[in-house]
Amino acid sequence: MTEINPKNIGSFSRRRFLEMIASLSLVSASGVWAGQQFDLPDLVIADSDMPKIKVAMAAKKAALRHQCRPDMARFSGKHMAFKVISEELGAPSASEIMVNQIMKNVRAGKIGKGVSAKDPSEARMFLALNTAATTWNMIVGPYGENHENMGFLGWLPQGLPPELTANPVSLKDKRDTSKKIKAIAAYAGSDKTGITEIDRRWVYSSTCKNGEDPGPAISKPILFKKTDQPKETEKALILPDSVRYAVVMLFVQPRALHQIDPATLANNASVNQGYSQMGIASVSLAQAIRSLGYVAIPCMNDTAMSVPLSIDAGLGELGRLGFLITPEFGPHVRIAKVLTNMPMATDKPIEFGVTEYCRDCGICARECPSGAISPDKEMTFEPPPGADPCGNPGALKWYVDGKKCLRWWLESGGGCSRCVNVCPYTRATMGDVLPPGQIRPEDFWDLDHKAYGRRDITY
Repeated sequence: MTEINPKNIGSFSRRRFLEMIASLSLVSASGVWAGQQFDLPDLVIADSDMPKIKVAMAAKKAALRHQCRPDMARFSGKHMAFKVISEELGAPSASEIMVNQIMKNVRAGKIGKGVSAKDPSEARMFLALNTAATTWNMIVGPYGENHENMGFLGWLPQGLPPELTANPVSLKDKRDTSKKIKAIAAYAGSDKTGITEIDRRWVYSSTCKNGEDPGPAISKPILFKKTDQPKETEKALILPDSVRYAVVMLFVQPRALHQIDPATLANNASVNQGYSQMGIASVSLAQAIRSLGYVAIPCMNDTAMSVPLSIDAGLGELGRLGFLITPEFGPHVRIAKVLTNMPMATDKPIEFGVTEYCRDCGICARECPSGAISPDKEMTFEPPPGADPCGNPGALKWYVDGKKCLRWWLESGGGCSRCVNVCPYTRATMGDVLPPGQIRPEDFWDLDHKAYGRRDITY
């Protein structure tokens, strides 16, 4: 058993005031959905209420831990929230609605709904920060969603000599292979890496070729077949049966930017930097594995479900907020993976009391501006009715209403991570960079900034 001591914890007995007004009215600028009121309570988190993080090996993988029913279907890319909301709103693109709201906020000197910068110039500076953070994400393939086998996320070797890709290295020691692949992953940018055998229930059933178009979904199934290399035909995306392993990588997001929330350009920059790192690392690691003569599929949000693969790879547990909670970084991470046929030793799942803690805590549900997180004490096998078809029934968990969450993003002009910011596991592991209380966006620029907003490297 490994004990991880919480670090950089401030005084949690102090009342932590919300960084936004207590009541917000949702009225879409495009007039396509009705308003809704949110009343967000103050937080009081005592030191004694903070999670005690003691990690133990667990025998149960995600499917067994969450009692997945035999009738649970594989998730389809056409059910991703951006696609579903685009269809429901009849909009050219849900992302376009959010960009329009961002520009409206910036012109008004705001970096989010109800969050003002000193002036429009400073709001533009936060927009510039977000632009820098997301550039590699946009180049690699935005968020990976429904970008299977496209561009840098292509499934075949890119620019490597056939002498390497056609001649697999003989790897007799699986543990040694895993150790070296994790080292390569770290040099590619991963903050922590785990390896698991793939449970095919976590691989998407299909991709959606018009992922944000308001028209009917154009889908293509993702299949496993006996073939040497992955390929795409007119009718399907095909993975070799030999692809049995997933290398799962975590990327820590800059803490200070997450504190300037909810749904602000600062928060957006933190999330988008995580995605940029995901894209670079997954493509880089895939190329490394291909150079050893093995198949490698780089994945961001695409191809397979990140959280259950992470659980199986021993990186954390599922929290009430729908995120992976890790013992080192709480839920303050993004996740990428590489699927491969390279034989490796796998990691065992872990447990450190997340389910039990989340059952009694519920802070994320109380603080969620959109009401998307379940406040119920007990988990269920079914998502709330309004979440269809984004929720995938059949697993015992707290379901998050992705449609409610995304509608709040569009209204606010930013991807919200309020739940991640207020999670006690974030506070216990990451601490606070900006002092808790009434946080001013302009204070961010006075911090001692390090590489990627988090790395202090001494040689």
